[in-house]
Amino acid sequence: MVICVATYNGERYLRDQLDSLVNQENIDFEILVGDDGSTDKTLDVLKEYADLGKLTELHQFERVGINENFLNLLKLCKDYDFVAFSDQDDIWESNKLYELSKLLGNEKPELAFCQRSIFVSGKRSQRPKFLNESKVGFHNALVENVVPGNTMLLNRKAVEIIIASNISIAKYYDSYIYLLISGLGEVKYLPATLLRYRIHEKNAVGIRKFSITGYKKAVETYILNAQLLKSGYLAPLTADKVKLLEEFLMGFQDKNKLRSIYRLLTIRTIRQNAVDDLVWRAITILVRLSKYPD
Repeated sequence: MVICVATYNGERYLRDQLDSLVNQENIDFEILVGDDGSTDKTLDVLKEYADLGKLTELHQFERVGINENFLNLLKLCKDYDFVAFSDQDDIWESNKLYELSKLLGNEKPELAFCQRSIFVSGKRSQRPKFLNESKVGFHNALVENVVPGNTMLLNRKAVEIIIASNISIAKYYDSYIYLLISGLGEVKYLPATLLRYRIHEKNAVGIRKFSITGYKKAVETYILNAQLLKSGYLAPLTADKVKLLEEFLMGFQDKNKLRSIYRLLTIRTIRQNAVDDLVWRAITILVRLSKYPD
Protein backbone atom coordinates (compact mmCIF):
# COMPACT_ATOMS: atom_id res chain seq x y z
CA MET A 1 0.00 0.00 0.00
CA VAL A 2 1.16 3.54 -0.70
CA ILE A 3 0.04 7.05 0.28
CA CYS A 4 0.56 9.77 -2.34
CA VAL A 5 1.03 13.19 -0.73
CA ALA A 6 0.84 16.43 -2.71
CA THR A 7 2.47 19.48 -1.10
CA TYR A 8 2.84 23.17 -1.90
CA ASN A 9 3.86 25.78 0.70
CA GLY A 10 2.33 23.75 3.50
CA GLU A 11 4.93 24.01 6.26
CA ARG A 12 2.41 25.35 8.79
CA TYR A 13 0.22 22.24 8.68
CA LEU A 14 2.53 19.53 7.35
CA ARG A 15 4.00 18.02 10.52
CA ASP A 16 0.62 17.16 12.08
CA GLN A 17 -0.50 15.64 8.82
CA LEU A 18 2.65 13.56 8.27
CA ASP A 19 2.53 12.31 11.86
CA SER A 20 -1.03 11.08 11.30
CA LEU A 21 0.09 9.23 8.17
CA VAL A 22 3.13 7.68 9.80
CA ASN A 23 0.95 6.43 12.67
CA GLN A 24 -1.43 4.37 10.56
CA GLU A 25 -2.00 1.05 12.31
CA ASN A 26 -2.33 -2.63 11.35
CA ILE A 27 -1.09 -2.21 7.81
CA ASP A 28 2.17 -1.96 5.86
CA PHE A 29 2.52 1.12 3.68
CA GLU A 30 4.92 3.54 2.05
CA ILE A 31 4.67 7.32 1.57
CA LEU A 32 5.46 9.07 -1.72
CA VAL A 33 5.52 12.88 -1.75
CA GLY A 34 5.34 15.21 -4.71
CA ASP A 35 6.20 18.83 -3.94
CA ASP A 36 4.94 21.38 -6.44
CA GLY A 37 7.69 23.99 -6.19
CA SER A 38 7.27 25.12 -2.58
CA THR A 39 9.02 28.37 -1.64
CA ASP A 40 8.53 28.16 2.14
CA LYS A 41 10.11 25.56 4.46
CA THR A 42 7.96 22.66 3.23
CA LEU A 43 10.96 20.91 1.66
CA ASP A 44 12.92 21.24 4.90
CA VAL A 45 10.13 19.47 6.78
CA LEU A 46 9.86 16.77 4.12
CA LYS A 47 13.62 16.14 4.09
CA GLU A 48 13.61 15.90 7.87
CA TYR A 49 10.97 13.13 7.72
CA ALA A 50 12.79 11.46 4.84
CA ASP A 51 16.04 11.43 6.84
CA LEU A 52 14.16 9.76 9.70
CA GLY A 53 13.02 7.04 7.27
CA LYS A 54 9.37 8.10 7.43
CA LEU A 55 9.07 8.98 3.74
CA THR A 56 9.83 6.46 1.03
CA GLU A 57 10.33 8.90 -1.86
CA LEU A 58 10.34 12.67 -2.31
CA HIS A 59 9.83 14.10 -5.79
CA GLN A 60 10.10 17.77 -6.71
CA PHE A 61 7.91 19.16 -9.47
CA GLU A 62 7.58 22.74 -10.71
CA ARG A 63 4.08 24.25 -10.49
CA VAL A 64 2.25 21.50 -12.32
CA GLY A 65 -0.92 21.84 -10.19
CA ILE A 66 -2.57 19.35 -7.87
CA ASN A 67 -4.09 17.16 -10.63
CA GLU A 68 -0.78 16.67 -12.42
CA ASN A 69 1.07 16.30 -9.12
CA PHE A 70 -1.09 13.36 -8.06
CA LEU A 71 -1.01 11.88 -11.55
CA ASN A 72 2.81 12.00 -11.60
CA LEU A 73 2.86 10.17 -8.27
CA LEU A 74 0.21 7.70 -9.40
CA LYS A 75 2.38 6.64 -12.33
CA LEU A 76 4.94 5.44 -9.78
CA CYS A 77 2.36 3.27 -8.01
CA LYS A 78 1.53 0.57 -10.57
CA ASP A 79 2.92 -2.23 -8.40
CA TYR A 80 1.04 -1.38 -5.20
CA ASP A 81 -2.14 -3.21 -4.22
CA PHE A 82 -3.77 -0.06 -2.81
CA VAL A 83 -3.19 3.67 -3.29
CA ALA A 84 -4.46 6.59 -1.19
CA PHE A 85 -4.26 10.35 -1.77
CA SER A 86 -3.43 12.86 0.94
CA ASP A 87 -3.47 16.64 0.92
CA GLN A 88 -0.81 18.39 2.99
CA ASP A 89 -3.04 19.59 5.81
CA ASP A 90 -5.44 16.79 6.77
CA ILE A 91 -5.25 14.67 9.90
CA TRP A 92 -6.05 10.98 9.48
CA GLU A 93 -7.42 8.70 12.17
CA SER A 94 -4.97 5.88 12.87
CA ASN A 95 -7.29 3.19 11.45
CA LYS A 96 -8.21 4.98 8.20
CA LEU A 97 -6.20 2.86 5.77
CA TYR A 98 -6.89 -0.40 7.53
CA GLU A 99 -10.67 0.05 7.62
CA LEU A 100 -10.88 1.13 3.98
CA SER A 101 -8.60 -1.65 2.78
CA LYS A 102 -10.96 -4.28 4.22
CA LEU A 103 -13.61 -3.21 1.69
CA LEU A 104 -11.50 -3.68 -1.43
CA GLY A 105 -10.90 -6.74 -3.56
CA ASN A 106 -8.66 -7.23 -6.58
CA GLU A 107 -10.94 -8.70 -9.25
CA LYS A 108 -12.20 -5.41 -10.71
CA PRO A 109 -11.56 -1.65 -10.38
CA GLU A 110 -12.72 -0.58 -6.92
CA LEU A 111 -12.69 2.55 -4.80
CA ALA A 112 -13.53 2.76 -1.11
CA PHE A 113 -14.14 6.03 0.72
CA CYS A 114 -15.04 7.27 4.18
CA GLN A 115 -16.55 10.33 5.84
CA ARG A 116 -14.65 13.39 7.07
CA SER A 117 -15.17 16.15 9.62
CA ILE A 118 -14.53 19.79 8.75
CA PHE A 119 -12.31 21.85 11.07
CA VAL A 120 -11.76 25.60 10.94
CA SER A 121 -9.19 27.21 13.28
CA GLY A 122 -8.88 23.94 15.16
CA LYS A 123 -12.61 23.62 15.89
CA ARG A 124 -15.08 21.33 14.18
CA SER A 125 -17.39 23.51 12.10
CA GLN A 126 -19.30 20.83 10.21
CA ARG A 127 -20.30 17.31 11.08
CA PRO A 128 -20.05 14.73 8.32
CA LYS A 129 -22.88 15.04 5.84
CA PHE A 130 -25.38 12.20 5.75
CA LEU A 131 -24.93 10.07 2.66
CA ASN A 132 -27.59 7.76 1.32
CA GLU A 133 -25.59 4.73 0.22
CA SER A 134 -28.20 3.81 -2.39
CA LYS A 135 -27.47 7.14 -4.09
CA VAL A 136 -23.72 6.49 -4.31
CA GLY A 137 -22.70 5.37 -7.79
CA PHE A 138 -22.68 6.31 -11.45
CA HIS A 139 -26.08 8.04 -11.40
CA ASN A 140 -24.74 10.33 -8.65
CA ALA A 141 -21.19 10.75 -9.98
CA LEU A 142 -22.48 12.34 -13.19
CA VAL A 143 -23.79 15.34 -11.21
CA GLU A 144 -22.13 15.35 -7.77
CA ASN A 145 -18.87 14.40 -6.10
CA VAL A 146 -19.30 12.77 -2.69
CA VAL A 147 -15.80 11.22 -2.81
CA PRO A 148 -13.16 13.86 -2.01
CA GLY A 149 -9.67 12.71 -2.93
CA ASN A 150 -8.46 12.61 0.65
CA THR A 151 -11.19 10.11 1.62
CA MET A 152 -10.57 7.51 -1.09
CA LEU A 153 -8.55 4.33 -1.37
CA LEU A 154 -8.02 2.68 -4.77
CA ASN A 155 -7.13 -0.89 -5.68
CA ARG A 156 -4.56 -1.74 -8.35
CA LYS A 157 -7.04 -2.21 -11.19
CA ALA A 158 -8.54 1.21 -10.48
CA VAL A 159 -5.07 2.78 -10.53
CA GLU A 160 -4.31 1.18 -13.89
CA ILE A 161 -7.47 2.67 -15.39
CA ILE A 162 -6.80 6.13 -13.99
CA ILE A 163 -3.18 6.20 -15.24
CA ALA A 164 -4.33 5.21 -18.74
CA SER A 165 -7.19 7.72 -18.74
CA ASN A 166 -7.44 11.34 -19.87
CA ILE A 167 -7.70 12.54 -16.27
CA SER A 168 -5.11 15.30 -16.74
CA ILE A 169 -7.74 17.22 -18.72
CA ALA A 170 -10.30 17.03 -15.91
CA LYS A 171 -10.73 20.07 -13.69
CA TYR A 172 -10.88 18.10 -10.44
CA TYR A 173 -9.14 14.74 -10.28
CA ASP A 174 -11.37 13.29 -7.55
CA SER A 175 -14.72 13.99 -9.21
CA TYR A 176 -13.49 12.35 -12.41
CA ILE A 177 -12.10 9.34 -10.55
CA TYR A 178 -15.48 8.90 -8.86
CA LEU A 179 -17.21 8.94 -12.26
CA LEU A 180 -14.59 6.71 -13.89
CA ILE A 181 -14.56 3.98 -11.25
CA SER A 182 -18.33 4.04 -10.65
CA GLY A 183 -18.69 3.58 -14.41
CA LEU A 184 -16.10 0.86 -14.95
CA GLY A 185 -15.96 -0.79 -11.54
CA GLU A 186 -17.45 -0.30 -8.09
CA VAL A 187 -17.45 2.41 -5.42
CA LYS A 188 -17.85 1.34 -1.78
CA TYR A 189 -18.85 3.63 1.06
CA LEU A 190 -17.69 3.28 4.67
CA PRO A 191 -19.95 5.45 6.92
CA ALA A 192 -17.18 6.16 9.43
CA THR A 193 -15.44 9.50 10.04
CA LEU A 194 -11.75 8.73 9.58
CA LEU A 195 -10.39 12.11 8.54
CA ARG A 196 -10.23 15.66 9.87
CA TYR A 197 -10.23 18.13 6.98
CA ARG A 198 -8.68 21.42 8.07
CA ILE A 199 -9.96 24.56 6.33
CA HIS A 200 -7.69 27.58 6.06
CA GLU A 201 -6.77 30.38 3.67
CA LYS A 202 -4.35 28.22 1.67
CA ASN A 203 -6.61 25.26 0.85
CA ALA A 204 -6.46 24.33 -2.83
CA VAL A 205 -10.24 23.83 -2.91
CA GLY A 206 -11.85 24.21 0.52
CA ILE A 207 -15.59 24.08 1.16
CA ARG A 208 -17.76 25.71 -1.47
CA LYS A 209 -20.58 27.98 -0.36
CA PHE A 210 -23.88 28.12 -2.18
CA SER A 211 -24.03 30.49 -5.13
CA ILE A 212 -25.66 30.41 -8.54
CA THR A 213 -22.31 31.15 -10.14
CA GLY A 214 -20.71 28.28 -8.24
CA TYR A 215 -23.44 25.89 -9.35
CA LYS A 216 -23.02 26.98 -12.97
CA LYS A 217 -19.28 26.32 -12.81
CA ALA A 218 -19.99 22.93 -11.27
CA VAL A 219 -22.33 22.06 -14.13
CA GLU A 220 -19.54 22.85 -16.59
CA THR A 221 -17.20 20.59 -14.62
CA TYR A 222 -19.58 17.64 -14.81
CA ILE A 223 -20.26 18.19 -18.49
CA LEU A 224 -16.49 17.98 -19.07
CA ASN A 225 -16.25 14.82 -16.95
CA ALA A 226 -19.03 13.19 -18.97
CA GLN A 227 -17.43 14.20 -22.26
CA LEU A 228 -14.07 12.79 -21.16
CA LEU A 229 -15.67 9.52 -20.12
CA LYS A 230 -17.56 9.22 -23.39
CA SER A 231 -14.49 9.97 -25.48
CA GLY A 232 -12.37 7.30 -23.84
CA TYR A 233 -14.50 4.67 -22.18
CA LEU A 234 -17.85 4.29 -23.90
CA ALA A 235 -17.25 0.67 -24.97
CA PRO A 236 -16.55 -0.83 -21.50
CA LEU A 237 -19.65 0.77 -19.94
CA THR A 238 -22.81 -1.29 -19.51
CA ALA A 239 -25.69 -0.46 -21.84
CA ASP A 240 -27.64 1.21 -19.04
CA LYS A 241 -24.70 3.43 -18.10
CA VAL A 242 -24.09 4.36 -21.74
CA LYS A 243 -27.74 5.35 -22.04
CA LEU A 244 -27.60 7.46 -18.87
CA LEU A 245 -24.36 9.15 -19.96
CA GLU A 246 -25.81 10.02 -23.35
CA GLU A 247 -29.07 11.24 -21.79
CA PHE A 248 -27.06 13.61 -19.60
CA LEU A 249 -25.03 15.02 -22.49
CA MET A 250 -28.05 15.27 -24.80
CA GLY A 251 -29.72 17.51 -22.26
CA PHE A 252 -27.15 20.14 -23.28
CA GLN A 253 -26.57 19.11 -26.89
CA ASP A 254 -30.17 18.76 -28.11
CA LYS A 255 -30.87 21.77 -30.34
CA ASN A 256 -34.56 21.63 -29.53
CA LYS A 257 -34.90 23.94 -26.52
CA LEU A 258 -38.08 22.44 -25.06
CA ARG A 259 -36.86 18.90 -25.53
CA SER A 260 -33.52 19.67 -23.87
CA ILE A 261 -35.31 21.21 -20.88
CA TYR A 262 -37.48 18.10 -20.59
CA ARG A 263 -34.38 15.91 -20.71
CA LEU A 264 -32.68 17.84 -17.92
CA LEU A 265 -35.80 17.77 -15.75
CA THR A 266 -36.39 14.04 -16.12
CA ILE A 267 -32.87 12.59 -16.39
CA ARG A 268 -32.19 9.65 -14.04
CA THR A 269 -29.19 11.25 -12.34
CA ILE A 270 -29.60 12.16 -8.68
CA ARG A 271 -27.85 14.26 -6.04
CA GLN A 272 -27.80 13.24 -2.40
CA ASN A 273 -30.19 15.92 -1.14
CA ALA A 274 -33.67 16.11 -2.69
CA VAL A 275 -33.94 19.91 -2.52
CA ASP A 276 -30.40 20.27 -3.84
CA ASP A 277 -31.34 17.96 -6.69
CA LEU A 278 -34.18 20.27 -7.72
CA VAL A 279 -31.90 23.32 -7.52
CA TRP A 280 -29.32 21.49 -9.60
CA ARG A 281 -31.83 20.67 -12.34
CA ALA A 282 -32.91 24.31 -12.46
CA ILE A 283 -29.30 25.45 -12.79
CA THR A 284 -28.60 22.94 -15.56
CA ILE A 285 -31.47 24.48 -17.51
CA LEU A 286 -30.01 27.97 -17.01
CA VAL A 287 -26.64 26.71 -18.23
CA ARG A 288 -28.25 25.03 -21.23
CA LEU A 289 -30.09 28.22 -22.19
CA SER A 290 -27.11 30.53 -21.69
CA LYS A 291 -24.09 28.45 -22.68
CA TYR A 292 -25.59 26.06 -25.21
CA PRO A 293 -28.08 28.19 -27.19
CA ASP A 294 -29.96 27.00 -30.24
